[in-house]
Amino acid sequence: MNSEYYQTEASEDRLEFLFDSVSEKKTIPKIITFTRYADGIDLFNLAFGDLKEDARLDDLAVSNNADMEKVMATVIQSIFLFFQENPKAVLYIEGSTMQRTRLYRIIISRELSAFQKDFDIFGRIKSESEPFVLNRPYDGFVVKVKN
Repeated sequence: MNSEYYQTEASEDRLEFLFDSVSEKKTIPKIITFTRYADGIDLFNLAFGDLKEDARLDDLAVSNNADMEKVMATVIQSIFLFFQENPKAVLYIEGSTMQRTRLYRIIISRELSAFQKDFDIFGRIKSESEPFVLNRPYDGFVVKVKN
């Protein structure tokens, strides 16, 4: 991915990334987290949103900061860094709304050739997974490093 992205502050285990979305009008703290579903299982969930003053992640916030492309490129960059530290992990990605899941699908579709060099990407419909197909609506996505 060749898009410009924000510099992040990553936790040592690369399970949490902090950055600021910056525009002429405001600066919004953002957080990206990778959370393990259960002990002993290398399945993680990606969560992303505004970082509230009480340290909660708000994945329903609408920032309107005119930098969505740069913010999403930052999320994608964090995925690459996450997998550098956790190469055997399987990552599940689902937006907090149908529109946000659609946004992930658009980004994956646009960058598919670059992603497929390093990752196997699957789309999920209900409880079934299939290799990612362009323009097919999915409920979520599964990503893992190619063997």
